[in-house]
Amino acid sequence: MTIAQLRMLGYLAECGSISRTAEICYLSQSALTRQLRSMEEELGYPLFTRSFSGILLTPAGKVFCEATRGLLAQYDRAVCLGREACQQQTGLTTLRIGVFSYSLGFIVSMFKECETLLPHIHFEFIASRIPDNCANLRENRLDLCFPAEQSGEQEDIAFERLLTSRNCMRIPEGNPLYGRRQVSFADLHGHAVLMMPRGMAGNSDRLRAYIMEHHPQIRIIDYNNPIEAEAEALVRGHILMTLGFFEPKKGFSFAVLSDFPGVALGAQYRKEDAALVAPVLDTMRSYLARQPLEPFLSAWQGEYSGV
Repeated sequence: MTIAQLRMLGYLAECGSISRTAEICYLSQSALTRQLRSMEEELGYPLFTRSFSGILLTPAGKVFCEATRGLLAQYDRAVCLGREACQQQTGLTTLRIGVFSYSLGFIVSMFKECETLLPHIHFEFIASRIPDNCANLRENRLDLCFPAEQSGEQEDIAFERLLTSRNCMRIPEGNPLYGRRQVSFADLHGHAVLMMPRGMAGNSDRLRAYIMEHHPQIRIIDYNNPIEAEAEALVRGHILMTLGFFEPKKGFSFAVLSDFPGVALGAQYRKEDAALVAPVLDTMRSYLARQPLEPFLSAWQGEYSGV
């Protein structure tokens, strides 16, 4: 049984949903189910029971998950202590960067520049969903998350705005709106749009609420993960709502939602690490100001907060 599998159990217990946990862990539902079955076979007793409302811990599963929570905390602490010892020996500082899968386009070249200009920093990249950023920072699994949404004033987590993104959509070939560069809410009447489930991202929740209140003629369908959403969009002709991280995809055109405001994106980090991440933020800001971005992204021109 691996550390990743123990973390998966914690997510399952928290979410009570195989589909939501699969998305968090970047697994297919079938792969997650196989891993869960393998763990139960290894232990010799069931961890969860299934019901119409989701999955629930068995009494044995509850005891097991509570016991492993402390084990995971000890493991995370051991990893941090080892990292500190390695940094003292090599003089290198390791920064664990949480990245969101939809935003990988220009991020690769941006962090290559960071590695060139900041040779004393070793960068590790870890997949992190936007709604999990704060928890991953607080639990010391990550040191910097990009891109991130500002999620209200946080006592211990800082947010540095770096980008503004338009709300956009991928339109599958065969849909009447395919090839349009701009689409309004009125244009979407009678169409089905694929969106992240509630609670996954603040911008998505605001967009969902606006559609439900002002444009009930648009049908909203939740998707479990981006890969499945793209497949469903192509097969059924549904429109996939997204942010402005443009990446050419065969079978899709890309359009901006013309009558809904954009969203501020940036980096999140622990306030106690402000001095550590400051040179990285400066390099990122310089790169974004100089490089042409996707058509639906713009670099933030406001002042650096330095929080």
